[in-house]
Amino acid sequence: MTLAQVAERAGVSRSAVSFALTGRTDQRLSTETIARIQDAADELGYRPNMTARTLRTGRSGTVALVSDFVSSTSHANSMVRGALDALRERDTILFTVDTQGDAHQEEQLLESLLGRTIDGVLYASMFTRVVRTPAPLDQVPHV
Repeated sequence: MTLAQVAERAGVSRSAVSFALTGRTDQRLSTETIARIQDAADELGYRPNMTARTLRTGRSGTVALVSDFVSSTSHANSMVRGALDALRERDTILFTVDTQGDAHQEEQLLESLLGRTIDGVLYASMFTRVVRTPAPLDQVPHV
């Protein structure tokens, strides 16, 4: 389903649909028009194209948790839960990857994640040690 199809069903412009569905309050759309657009979107089963949105905004709404062994331990639950709670407040989802301490696998996973336009990386280590984040992470915010 596309914005154009929703616009046709609602009898409005594609721009009006975009404004209504993204909650742009700076545009002058009546509450009746917004309701008509929402009804048309619901009837057609419209879902935003997240790939198109990422291309337009440069943000994917995705953060990755990259760890060596952390996500496969009993300590992971509270850490992952905390990350999920914080990200949910920002309408962001979490990818979790565990490298099992394999540097080659870590490199491959990071390249794959960066190719998916992630917005940031939480980089965790199971053991207390000095951590040098891999150079590819310089492309995105990371902690």
